[in-house]
Amino acid sequence: MRQDRVGTIAPANHGQPGVAQSIKRNATPVFGVLIQRQPAMRILIVEDDATLSEVMRGLLEEEGYLVETVARGADAVKSATEEPPALLILDLGLPDKDGVAVAKELGSDRRTAQIPVLFLSGRADLATRVRVFRDLPGDFLRKPYRVEELLARIERCLTDADARARLRSDARIDELSGLGNVRLLAERLEVEAARRLRYGTPVSVVVLDVNGLKQINDAHGHLTGSAVLRALGDALRAAIRETDVAFRFGGDEFVVLLPHTDLHAGMAFAERLLGRIRALRPCAISVSVSIGVAASNDVLDDSIQAQLGRADAAAYAAKRAGGDRVVTLDPSS
Repeated sequence: MRQDRVGTIAPANHGQPGVAQSIKRNATPVFGVLIQRQPAMRILIVEDDATLSEVMRGLLEEEGYLVETVARGADAVKSATEEPPALLILDLGLPDKDGVAVAKELGSDRRTAQIPVLFLSGRADLATRVRVFRDLPGDFLRKPYRVEELLARIERCLTDADARARLRSDARIDELSGLGNVRLLAERLEVEAARRLRYGTPVSVVVLDVNGLKQINDAHGHLTGSAVLRALGDALRAAIRETDVAFRFGGDEFVVLLPHTDLHAGMAFAERLLGRIRALRPCAISVSVSIGVAASNDVLDDSIQAQLGRADAAAYAAKRAGGDRVVTLDPSS
């Protein structure tokens, strides 16, 4: 059974250890389960008081967290950037740089900007100093603090961070198809452009245009048209690999990004996908699509957006040719 904790944690004072009162335990549970934590949830403690740091480590490991401790701001930035933690517990008074500067540096990096920060300090102006972070995830706690309060603030930071992550995810998902939306597509195009520039790895873009969606809506109603789009979303999710990403690009258009995929493999994927779509019968209606494929080509494109434009043009060419086919405008290799 988990035990209650009664006591206060304080920085080392006049050479004495960093626990002002011993931590007593009795048989009364404190919080119960406030959130469902993954066993490997990791917390990074940035605290230069070694005794206080180790006390916190022991408490949090007993709560089921993975804990790393560092004493310097530079080490905190390095660790958080290499492996972003679920939470950063950050003392403001560090030997090499101010904790506020550490938080600003991490907040300006896309890789670490969403890490919640629990600021710690014994200074009376703590709230004023961290007010600049009011729009960023996190909380603050003055030293000395009670164990119960520390654990409650940690739970609050993690719960709020989880809620924000869900909102960010929802903002990038097309509600009807369950695929990524235009916002997520724009973000992933940036990622693939950077990967291609750095490593020279190929990427193929596949564009699907639904044939006759307006006629389906007019003849059978928009609920049937929506069923067709949901069925296409299901088919795309079933066809792609873990490294691929599918999006609903517009009313009747879909896009698939295929990293590490050349034209030959991209065309093979599109043909398999076309066969899967031909077998769909949502609301007893057959589904037809026109598919265009474009592979990365530094001669033809100056950007991945241009490559997307070529794939879109290829899908339009497939539609003009009667639809229900795969077309590429790329030169054969």
